[in-house]
Parts: sequence; C-alpha cells; structure tokens
Amino acid sequence: MKTSNTRTKKNDWQKADVRVLGQILAAQNIDFVLPDSTRLAEFFAETLIGIPAIKACRVCLYEVSIQRGEMETEICESCKVMRERDGKREKVSSFEPGFQCELAAQPGMQFNAIVSPYHYFGFFIFQVDDLDVFNVYKPFINNLANYVALSLENRQQRDLLQKARDELENKVAERTEELRASNEAIKDLYNNAPCGYHSLDKDGLIILINDTELRWLGYSRDEIVGKVRFRDFLTSNSLKLFKEKFPVFKERGWVSDLEFEMIRKDGTLLPVLLNATAIKDSDGNYVMSRSTIFDNTERKRAELALHESEERFRSFVEEANDIVYTVSTDGVFTYVSPNWKEMLGHETSEVVGKSFEVFVHPDELALCRDILNRTVLSGEKQSGFEYRVKHKNGSWQWHTSNSSVIRDGDGNVVSFLGIARNITERKRNERELIILNRAINQSSDAVFLINEQLTFAYVNDAACRSLGYTREELLTMGPSDIDAVITSGGAKDIMDKQFSNDSYPIFETRHKMRDGRTFPVEIGSSVVEYDGAKFSLTTVRDITERKQAEISLQEREKHSQSLLRLSRKLEQAETYAEVMNSARDEVQAVIGYQNLWAYLFTPDKKQAKVLLAKGPVSENVMSEDGVATLTVQGDRMMEEIVETREIVVVEDARTDERTDKKIVEKLGNRTLVNIPILLFDRHMGSVGVGTFGDEGILVPTASEQEYLKALASHMAVALDRIHLLNKRRQAEQSLRESEEKYRALAENIPNVVFQCKNDLRYTFYISQ
Repeated sequence: MKTSNTRTKKNDWQKADVRVLGQILAAQNIDFVLPDSTRLAEFFAETLIGIPAIKACRVCLYEVSIQRGEMETEICESCKVMRERDGKREKVSSFEPGFQCELAAQPGMQFNAIVSPYHYFGFFIFQVDDLDVFNVYKPFINNLANYVALSLENRQQRDLLQKARDELENKVAERTEELRASNEAIKDLYNNAPCGYHSLDKDGLIILINDTELRWLGYSRDEIVGKVRFRDFLTSNSLKLFKEKFPVFKERGWVSDLEFEMIRKDGTLLPVLLNATAIKDSDGNYVMSRSTIFDNTERKRAELALHESEERFRSFVEEANDIVYTVSTDGVFTYVSPNWKEMLGHETSEVVGKSFEVFVHPDELALCRDILNRTVLSGEKQSGFEYRVKHKNGSWQWHTSNSSVIRDGDGNVVSFLGIARNITERKRNERELIILNRAINQSSDAVFLINEQLTFAYVNDAACRSLGYTREELLTMGPSDIDAVITSGGAKDIMDKQFSNDSYPIFETRHKMRDGRTFPVEIGSSVVEYDGAKFSLTTVRDITERKQAEISLQEREKHSQSLLRLSRKLEQAETYAEVMNSARDEVQAVIGYQNLWAYLFTPDKKQAKVLLAKGPVSENVMSEDGVATLTVQGDRMMEEIVETREIVVVEDARTDERTDKKIVEKLGNRTLVNIPILLFDRHMGSVGVGTFGDEGILVPTASEQEYLKALASHMAVALDRIHLLNKRRQAEQSLRESEEKYRALAENIPNVVFQCKNDLRYTFYISQ
C-alpha cells in the first residue's frame, strides 16, 4: 500500500489499514510468552516488516539484531564496538542512555528507541520508501516500542525479584540446615551426657529425661515422660527428703548435693547425687526444674566401708595411730584421743574445751568451718579434707580427716566425729615429686619410665615433643613401638639384662617419630623399684647434631687426606696431563665423579683451552694434540663460567636452559659442576667435574663443594707452575736453537764480529 508522497495530516491515521493495526495491537500482548530476546526480536521484525512503506527493518535488543527485508546498510560501528566491549567483559550488551543508531541519520532511515524510565533496551530501525505512509503508522510503532520497553522492564524486574527470592530461599534452607544440625548436636549432648538429666513440672511430674538416666533406671521414654513423678522412684527415706526439699527448691530456685536412693525397674537401688536449678517465668512463678543426677554408688559404698571400719575399730581408738576427736556443733573439742600429745605436743586438757579454730591454720579455717556446718546440717559424712594444725612447738603439721555425725536417740545431730591422720610426710613427698616432675619435664632429654610389661608408665614433655605423640598415646606404647632398630624381642632381652644386673651400658639406636622419620639417639638407663615392682628409668638424648658433626668431621678428614695426597702428587707433576689425572683420581675416590676437565682462559677471556683427564668421555672431546679450544662468546654456559668466581652447578644438563643441547646429546651430560681456578686475584680458568649418561644426577653437598674449591686452588698453583715451566723450557729451547745457528755461522764464515746487546739481540759484522 505504497501511496502518495504528500505529508499526512493530523487525522491521517484513520487511513491506516485496519488489519495492520490489528497485527500491531496483537503484538503488544504476545511478547510475554516469548522466552528470550532473540525470539522477541524475530517476532517484532516479522510484525513490523508487514507495515506499508517499510522496505526493511532491523530490531536490536540487547546483543541481538534481527533483520527482515533487504537493508542497504549493515549494523553501525557503535553497535559493533559496544558488543565487542561487552563480549570481552562477558556481560549482556546494554545501551547507554540517549544512544541512537548511526544509521538513523542516513536518508530513508527511521529510528525508534525501545526505552523505559530506567533502561535503554534497544531500538527499531527502518528503511522507508514512502515517508507519508510510514508516518500514518508511526504513532502505533511508537506505542508498540513503549509497550515493548514496559514489558521488558517488567520482565527484568520479575527476573530480579525471582533471583532475590531464590537467594533468600537458599539462605533460609542453609540456615535451617545449620539450626537442624546444631539442634541435633545439642540433643546428642543432652541424651548421651555422662550424667542423668531430667526436668520436673510444679507437681514433680517428669516432663523431660535423657537417655543416660533412662538406661540407669531401665525404662523407656514412653514409660516415664508425662506419666511418672520423680517421687515414684524414691525409697521411703529419700521420699521424706524430697517432700522436705522440693517446696523449698521451687521457692528458692536451686538445690545442690542432695542424696537420694532411686529404685530401678528391676528393683535394685541406684544411689544418686542431685543438683538442680529452677526455671521461672517473667512473674517469678516456677515453670520446671533443670536437674542433674550422678551415680553415687561408689561413693556410698566407700562411706559404708568407712562406717563399718569405724565400728570395727572403735574399741582400739585409744591405741590408734590416728587422732580420734569429737567436736560439738559449735566447733568446740569435746574429746581428743591421747595420741594428740604424741603427734602435736599438747596435753589433752589443753585441747578439750577449746575451739578447733585455735589450732587450724588461717588459710584452711574457711574450709573446716564449711565442712563442720555442712556435716551438722546434712548429716552426711565427709572424707579426705586436708588442713594444717599447729604443733605446740609452733610448727604446722598437715592432717587429713574423715568425719561423720553423732546423733542422739531422736536422730538429732549432737556432735561431729573425726579421725585425723598426719600426712606431713606425704605432703612433703608430694611437693618433692611435683618439683621433680617439673624438673624432668623441663629437661631437654626425653625421659621414660618402663615397667616390667615393657610399656611406658611415664614419659616427660621432651619425649612427647621429640616423637610427635601425645602423652596419652605414648602411655599405651612400649620401647619397640618407637625404635626403628630394636624389635620387641630385642627390647625384652635388654630389659631382662637390665633388671637382672640393675644396669645396662649406654648404647645408641634410632628412634622413630609418628610421621615415620627417624633420628639417632643415645640411651642410658637405671633400675628403680617402687611398691615391689621394678622400672627402668631411661634417659634418651637426641644425638642428631653430634652425628652430623661426626660425619662432617669424617668428611673433612677424608677431604684433607685427599688434598694432602693431591698436593704431593702435584709437587711432582711436570705436565698438564699429570695434574689433570691426579685431580681426577682424587675426585673419583672422594665424590665419585668419573670425569674431570679444565678450561684455561686466554688473557682476553674470549677463548678457553680445554684440558681433560683420561676418562669415559675424554676421547669424544680431545683433539689430536690433546687440547680443544672453545669460543666463549655466544656460549651461555661458558659466559657464566668466565664471569663468575663462584661454583656453577647444573643439576641436570638435559633440562637446564644454560646448556648447549647438541653437546649434551653428543656427550650425554647430566650433572655439571664448574669450580673457578683462582690464583690470588687471577681468574685462570675453571675445573669441571660431572656425570654422564647412566651415571645419573649427582649434585655435590656443601662440604663437597668446599673440597672442590680447595682442590681447584691446589690445581691453580700447579697449573701456573707448569705454565711457567713450559715457558722456560720453550725459552731454553729457543736459546739452544739460536746458539746452534750462531755456532754454525761462525764455523762457516771466517771473519765475523758480533755484538750482544742488553735485550739479547745480536749484531753481526762480516769483515772483507
């Protein structure tokens, strides 16, 4: 429908083809179902090309350009630059605000941006052959572009919202998993604690209980929780105590060290020690308890045994070695056994009727008061509390006491009965043992105490550090577990001899660390006896440094002997070959290198003459006269050797970038070591040693490098001496040849007069 060239009027839109307008309006509702920008661009390009007067159109969205119809121009340079830039940044192409395609300025082209208030998504570009007809549809195209921009903006916002929602859901899921794992850990800790846990409501009904307490009682959780009261598990005596204490507990909010006897499902008794705190609401009303119980069987058994013992030996109190005493509830001695005087120097009359506080050290007064008050209030026995008592001579003696209460016929506590034992000697021994243990632990040597079963009964800190084990791990091990040389049978033989002879000579072995490394040690031991058993007190000293020093000393001695032999040989040497072969023999014997060579630099250091000792590769290099010449410049390896006065080491010539790979391939070089030949301030050349072919890689140690430097110094003196000797020989030979010439001349010419000048030049005059 390409029509006139006249401009359209304001109402010319009414001339538009209704079907085309319908297609444009329909396109506004279909973009939501298109999955991506490519499909969108294709759809709108197909729609727009159907509008009259549009010869060709191009839809540019993000990084996509879709064209329909034949357009005389390609994509503009601005679009290309933008997409190349965003492609390198690996991001979706976007247009800067105000962007306009360069093609819009060309004749016959129309441009329509696709822009929302927030983003520039792209544009329509048209090649038009009838502007008047195009202008009829332009308002609808503008409206379509605005609608597309709004749709893309909505889609982008939906995508961003979905992304934010997904991230939030992921974080919620991660946090939920963390909370679940944390809850499981807390639940496991609660259920498998080494003590019992339970909670009681205000009526004493068990509302929570852990697995440990259930196992102790023999019930399942379903049989107890919400169904049984704590009091239902108590014996009659314990029930009385519970009835007395539970109301007070709910009011006060805590209770500690209450002893109960609980009845298990099988009818046996479980003595427990209970501690609890109350959980209250914001108004201070009791909600539930948080209670722990500990199996008190062993403690009760010990108390029963003590009570039976007291009863059994009550008649022997007067003759007992321990002091027996009674104290009233207000802390006044009412009785002390006669041996008080023997142990503390006072007459009994000086003690009875006085408060215990007169005799107890000030530092332990609070402890003793607390024990007295606790015993009187609870009626419970106390044992093993330690304190100091003043002797009549003013000294302080350590005592330990076990105590119980004495009740009247009505069960009321009337006094406190105690048995005190002097433990001054034990405390002194404990202190000495602590000091000794600290001293042993601060020792740099490892210390082991080995029992007759060949396991460690004690190890000090140094032993743990040296072997890399914890103390707990070592106490489950024995000597053969940490020795890299001695087997379990060998260890048993050593211990049998030591226990039989009460000693064993100092010897050396190697200990094995946790990570498998070994180190040399020196072991000394002695036998100690304790409580009828024998132990080996073994001291282990790490002798790694000493061994290294011994090896170093042996190496230095070996090197010194080699250099001494070489020096003697070089004193007799008169040729380079003798020097080279003597040096090679020593290097071969000391380090193991089969080949030795030398580079002797020319004065300008541009060339180097090569001298080789006889060896496996010498004939591959030597020329007919035994000397090869190398040019330094251009040879990276030679340039470095000439420039430096330090040892040049090539670990593997096959891979080192400094080496000439053609020479390496020909000779089979592996390790190369070049040592500078220095004589005073002169850099004469370099001595080379190394490995070839199947000899593999052999890098000299630090001490071996020092040896090679010394060897090069010896060679420097010898080579310089031979060099001077050769020059003198050459001069002497030249002189002899000259003398022969002059003698022949004199014999053949009868009248010759000659003059010898200071520079040894001769002038001849022949008479006529």
